[in-house]
Amino acid sequence: MLFRSRTSALNNTNVDKLEELISYTIQNYSSYSVVFNKKWLALKEQLEDMEVPYISNREYVEICQKHKINDMELQISLLKWFCDLGVSYHYTGFHIDYDPDAINVLNPEWVTVGMYRLLLHTEAKKGIVSLEEIYKVMISFYKNDVNSALKYTKREVDFILDVMRQKGLSHQIGCQEELIPLKLEEGLPDKKSFIDKESDNVLHFAIKGNYLPNGIIHKLIIERIDEVDLDNIWRKGVYLYNKDKRVNALVELRYEYGYRLDIYILANNQTDEKEYLSIIRDNILKIIHQYGLKKFEEVICYQFNGLRGEELYLRVWEPYLRGSSEIYLLDINEFESPASLLKVIYTEKQIIEREKGVTVNKFINNGNITDANISFGEESRLYKNTRPSYKVVATKLSNIEDISDSDYRKLLKLLEEIKDNQQLPIIQRFELRDVLKNKDKKSGWKKVQDFLSNAANFTTILNTTPLILQSICTLLKI
Repeated sequence: MLFRSRTSALNNTNVDKLEELISYTIQNYSSYSVVFNKKWLALKEQLEDMEVPYISNREYVEICQKHKINDMELQISLLKWFCDLGVSYHYTGFHIDYDPDAINVLNPEWVTVGMYRLLLHTEAKKGIVSLEEIYKVMISFYKNDVNSALKYTKREVDFILDVMRQKGLSHQIGCQEELIPLKLEEGLPDKKSFIDKESDNVLHFAIKGNYLPNGIIHKLIIERIDEVDLDNIWRKGVYLYNKDKRVNALVELRYEYGYRLDIYILANNQTDEKEYLSIIRDNILKIIHQYGLKKFEEVICYQFNGLRGEELYLRVWEPYLRGSSEIYLLDINEFESPASLLKVIYTEKQIIEREKGVTVNKFINNGNITDANISFGEESRLYKNTRPSYKVVATKLSNIEDISDSDYRKLLKLLEEIKDNQQLPIIQRFELRDVLKNKDKKSGWKKVQDFLSNAANFTTILNTTPLILQSICTLLKI
């Protein structure tokens, strides 16, 4: 998912914005500007005309060779491309040379109909379905199927299950059962909770967003299956137990007041709690990143002097990087140092690692985790640094009250280059576009300062267009 836009066809709300986003995405999609080779076109047309749901890898290679497409890497690349165009179905990890007789899908609907039939018509207990039940359902006809005429052999069902496992939609349990999180019960399990969410000993962290789908929990269940308590999972939550650290965890989605995901950690010592929180948190953020979700906020849930409250992570992390000695906590009407709040969720070592950008995970998380840190020397090249450059840039940028008209025009040109870079996420391109609409330096300079001072924007620019960032810092004498 690249973006979301709240739209209503009834009252024409945001329809023009949705059209603009769709057009923009199509035109900037990698396949949009590819020159169509005549041989590729002939292959595509032959595959489209075949009236079978799939062929073998061997047959596909033979058809490619018939059209003088002999290079295996190109044959695989064309499968990926045809999948983008809706001609065939291809999934990550699929290789035509591993098994010449394996299924090579030509009709994507054949796969989706099979998945929907499996999900809609099988009976599950705590999300677990027997393979015997699955095979029985897949050879039957159902009136409400998209294509009720389709029947699936055992070999075809096994292929569809492999696709579901590869997509993180299911996981094989033993030899005769399949765990399918989408078929979990809606409500809480009957088993008594082994985590008291109100206990002073429980480490609590949360993520809030405009949209957080159940699939986040489902993917977490699949990815951490060895730690999952199978008797204590439901559609919106999961209990975990890490044997190595002897840590219990509860992760659940709540929709009472918007979308919110809560993480509760309980262990014998705080170090193990904080280390396991980091593991679960990074796992969840990776899943959120895979969904393409941009609008979310992390929340530190704290307790000081018997008073409980919550604070947005970035409202703690950014002041900490700037060296602020204290921030105001509205929930408890007190001032606390950013460092003391970070110690609620981090060990001393973790704070140092996060500050330096040293982390196992390599993805952008609203500026919290960075792939690289740079500072700028006199020569026109980038230098690695053990300290985050964000702290330096944000502080100096905030102290610049004004710049010359000439420098402002140069700055806008550099920002235009950033906006046009295809690596910049779509949401931030539109945010930058709105900033650049204002050509008047008097009112526009503050918006530019705010955009560049934002940790998420700074980190994205650092990772996508570092040389332009260097030019901006040189122009502003940072």
